[in-house]
Amino acid sequence: MALSSISRSVLRNHMRATQMTLCNDLYKKSLVRLLMSESDKPSTDYKTYTDAEWKKAGLTDEQIQVTRHSATEPPFSSPFEDKYAKGIYSCVCCGAELFRSDYKFDSGCGWPSFYKEENKSMIEVEDMSTGVMRIEVRCSNCDAHLGHRFEDAHFCNRKLPSGITTRFCINGLALNFKPAK
Repeated sequence: MALSSISRSVLRNHMRATQMTLCNDLYKKSLVRLLMSESDKPSTDYKTYTDAEWKKAGLTDEQIQVTRHSATEPPFSSPFEDKYAKGIYSCVCCGAELFRSDYKFDSGCGWPSFYKEENKSMIEVEDMSTGVMRIEVRCSNCDAHLGHRFEDAHFCNRKLPSGITTRFCINGLALNFKPAK
């Protein structure tokens, strides 16, 4: 089957973005550190952990790639994609509370989606790694890559509170879930 010119263009853009990921990752981490004031920095400096230290702390290779190297898990692969039990979703790296299950909804995108964060638990960074402007969200405590924020929730055709437009599209590998008691 021949690729259409649009498909070839999308594939070329994806390949360029993949090649630029390492440079963008280093740039984003530098920018995030510059934007954080001294009072915002965690007492445990998770940002200096090596991959070996994260592995020793219990993260899998896949979790390290997603949270520390800004990779993305395959769509529809997260055990949290269709989980709607009551509880709290937290950062897999440092345990910071990120989302309540009450804010979770099925956006149909293939990753756990939320329309509201918990207590300003994330920082936002401009992401041009795909050639298109996106807003990356990172844990404000440990700088883990979580996913992206989009302003398109109202197009998801799901039941959301009136006026909601924000959709946090989050890698399930970046999350832990603690059920409500």
